[in-house]
Amino acid sequence: EARLPAPAPRLLSTTSSLLPEALHPRLSVAHFFYPLEYTGLVELVPGPALGPEDAHELAATLEQTGLLVVRQDHRSAFMLNRLLLPLQNACLAALINGMPPEQVDEASAASPLCPVGQLGLMDSVGLDVVAAAVENYLARMEPQEAAAYAPLRRGLARALALGRRGNKSGAGLLCGEPMTWDEQPEPGWSAPEAWSDLMLGACMAAKERGLVDAATLDAALARLFGAEATVGEELMRCISRRMQEGESRSPA
Repeated sequence: EARLPAPAPRLLSTTSSLLPEALHPRLSVAHFFYPLEYTGLVELVPGPALGPEDAHELAATLEQTGLLVVRQDHRSAFMLNRLLLPLQNACLAALINGMPPEQVDEASAASPLCPVGQLGLMDSVGLDVVAAAVENYLARMEPQEAAAYAPLRRGLARALALGRRGNKSGAGLLCGEPMTWDEQPEPGWSAPEAWSDLMLGACMAAKERGLVDAATLDAALARLFGAEATVGEELMRCISRRMQEGESRSPA
């Protein structure tokens, strides 16, 4: 009796920054956000060899486990981590320019879209892991865009050179004894007036570039970071704040 050939097994990686074809021509990526029992979230990046029907079947299989599946392509791959880059870049610039780590971490948690201190987050992930991911993200950017993240790259490189890998080594950007920096503060540097605008700007840019739809983004931010508002609500709050600031600066 003739038998149909068994379907080819699915090859999956849990990488958080490498495109599927960089690892294997038949590979797809299912990036699970830890701790999975808390986030219930996975980014799915189908590989180039996976047809639309197979990609849909793979997403459906993941959804059957109760996970929120954020479907992505090469343009949007690892978009949720990339949203944090402007905020993390500002954090490292602040550290380099002498702002105390505790103040930086607290300021970076100001956004209701991501009320999570970024220094503590990077320490918990591991600075070696974060640095490798950042390099992969920046490698896929235009050179001018990538150049803006020089503080993030320099700060992470300095921490790693000192053997600081975050919580797993007992010393990082926030944990352990304060770091020493081998470069002079930038003349005229000042901290962001509104740290929360950095996260909002990244979210708005992702929507405008068609990397994610509003409903998926709001659901992902709620699960991943415990967002206390939707992107639309935060946008209206930002507009209202700027209008009030403009009125207060107007001559009586």
